[in-house]
Amino acid sequence: MRPPHFSLPTGIALVVAATSAPRLCQAQETSSSEASFFPLHGRHVITANVGFLSQAVAKSDVSSGTVDSEARSTGFLGSLSYAYWVSPEWSVGVSAGALSAEASSSVEPSAVTSRAASVNPLLFGGAYHPEGLAITPSVRPFGSLAVGPYLGFATNTRVGSGADSEAVSDAAIGLRGQVGVDLFFARRFRAQVLAGYDLIGDFEEQIGSDKNYSGPEFSLGFGVLLGAGR
Repeated sequence: MRPPHFSLPTGIALVVAATSAPRLCQAQETSSSEASFFPLHGRHVITANVGFLSQAVAKSDVSSGTVDSEARSTGFLGSLSYAYWVSPEWSVGVSAGALSAEASSSVEPSAVTSRAASVNPLLFGGAYHPEGLAITPSVRPFGSLAVGPYLGFATNTRVGSGADSEAVSDAAIGLRGQVGVDLFFARRFRAQVLAGYDLIGDFEEQIGSDKNYSGPEFSLGFGVLLGAGR
């Protein structure tokens, strides 16, 4: 049997194909890997969170010529935050929000008394988004810690034969710990669900109905990512 005969151009083509095939496969694998990786390092995100399962109270009482009304919401109400990824798994940021808000009034035959109060945290901290625990490249659990002042404001006004008004402002240091899950989509947006706990010191002055506002929090968030990442 005669051995197969290859022309010179055919031989060169076979050699080129044999040497380029591994490189092509490697490039395809790299491209696939890069396509499945969601870059966070170097990106910025602005997120709005809204609390749920917070306690809301609205009531009114009439007795002995006095009318009392109160509207109150406690627990995490909402926040606006900014974060920057300093590495593929770590981010640092700042957030400001509302933890409690209330208003009440009392109408008596001789005077009208009104009160308003709010507690607003301003927190600085960091979050850890482990790639090893990612459910998919764009779905990641995370944990975060933040510390800062919880600012309390209250205004008490009484109008009768005269008018008296008192403004109270105070601050207590607190710590917030959170765990949650991030969902990144369209390479520009983030949705999240999270739970946490606010551990806060006592206010020296009573803010609204309480001096201490420690408690759990639950929220949903939506954010916009800026930058290309790397």
